[in-house]
Amino acid sequence: MSPSVHIPIDFEGRPEFRRLVPDLGAAQALAVFTRLFVELAQLARATRRVGFLPDEAVEQFLTTVAWLLPAGSLLPLLSSGSLSLLRREEGGYFCPSFAELNGHLSPDFQPMHMKGAVAKSIGGVRKQAEVVARQQTLLIDPKILVREDGTLFDAKESNKVTMLIHMVDRNLGRRQRTTSEFTAGLIGDAYRVLKTHSDDEVNRKCAWIVHHRKTDHPAVPKTTEQVLASWDSFGEG
Repeated sequence: MSPSVHIPIDFEGRPEFRRLVPDLGAAQALAVFTRLFVELAQLARATRRVGFLPDEAVEQFLTTVAWLLPAGSLLPLLSSGSLSLLRREEGGYFCPSFAELNGHLSPDFQPMHMKGAVAKSIGGVRKQAEVVARQQTLLIDPKILVREDGTLFDAKESNKVTMLIHMVDRNLGRRQRTTSEFTAGLIGDAYRVLKTHSDDEVNRKCAWIVHHRKTDHPAVPKTTEQVLASWDSFGEG
């Protein structure tokens, strides 16, 4: 079933709608309002940003409502002033009124019940990774289990670093990593993540990876090495 487009129930009283009425009339203003919402709904999946009308799609939208006003007159009417329906941004126009009610149209949207299920799953993955880490840490060359200053990790740090690597591996659908696949660079990146982020932040980032990997989100790194090296440059957490 196709998702529905939500239009604000009080749209007739909203300033961004009322400012169109003197130039277009109430019926024509409604036609522009609803047509814009339909266009933005169709674009949401492609742009991955709800409410964004890219420059290359502006002409198509204006063509559908050209019977109301010439494009040269309509676009300024829609986008000028602080109470406008469209707000000019880099690469296109943004419609706050649409984004306010239609977050569900994003391919990245995750309902609350799904967030809870993913969070529970992440907790289970973490516990499994902790068990594996306690066993495998004993087999890793201690020379690479070191901090930036060259001092050795204590047992807790070693286990947490190994756990995080296994946890990300599982979130990416990777097979269990062998001892020889643990490198100094990978361990160093994992240590830096744990040093600067809480357990809750780590879990949120892992949940983001799990959800967005299913939608082939382009921002999701493909390997654990990439995830840990670029931890702060993508996702949530």
